[in-house]
Amino acid sequence: MKFSEYNDNDLNRNSYSYNGDHGIDANKINETFDQYSKLSDDQLMNEFFKKSVDLKQTGLLNKTKLDLIKQTLVPYLNEQQIDNLNKILDLVNNV
Repeated sequence: MKFSEYNDNDLNRNSYSYNGDHGIDANKINETFDQYSKLSDDQLMNEFFKKSVDLKQTGLLNKTKLDLIKQTLVPYLNEQQIDNLNKILDLVNNV
């Protein structure tokens, strides 16, 4: 399934609302999700790399953080998705 094809009609996103001590803003998460879900795969990758470059330049993203992202995502991915993630992270590491 492509990210752009994801549809959460069966989910009540408001049931995940939380704005407690951790400052999680469910509305902001939903807005961001809606914004990115409208992009094509190519547009999404371009936006991802643009954000990655910006974060690396400001020092907010580095190899350690990318490794942590990978460790977090891998348990939820199939083999093909893991291969794709590795390729993407290699590209980001070399930007």
